[in-house]
Amino acid sequence: MLRWGFVGSAIILASFVIGIPFGAIGVATSYTIAIYAILFPCLWYAGRPIGLKTSDIAAAIWRPFVAAVSAGFLAWYVSSLIGATLGACGGVLLSLLVVIGVYVLLMLSLYGSAAPFVEIGHLISRRQSRESNDSS
Repeated sequence: MLRWGFVGSAIILASFVIGIPFGAIGVATSYTIAIYAILFPCLWYAGRPIGLKTSDIAAAIWRPFVAAVSAGFLAWYVSSLIGATLGACGGVLLSLLVVIGVYVLLMLSLYGSAAPFVEIGHLISRRQSRESNDSS
């Protein structure tokens, strides 16, 4: 992991250097590109000792990833069209409602059921019951 830390740090440092001439937007963009560029190599390297494949991780996260990115882009688009007419708070509220609505609809569509939301509900209730048992 120390070796990967050096590699990842060098890539991120290089992204900052590349982005600096373009200002804050350039640094943010180059950092984002660097993080996504090293995501799967990092997961491969970390999962290698236990036999965890990046394809297993990708198979588990592709639906929430697609739903989140799609909801984010749609919220950004809707906000850019009419968000300014609503003021700062109204624009944020509109974006929040679009993200939540689109994300939930896409997750239901991509999974074909409410299974992910039911699972989250079970996890939350188990944690709450565990915490109440620990405090007793």
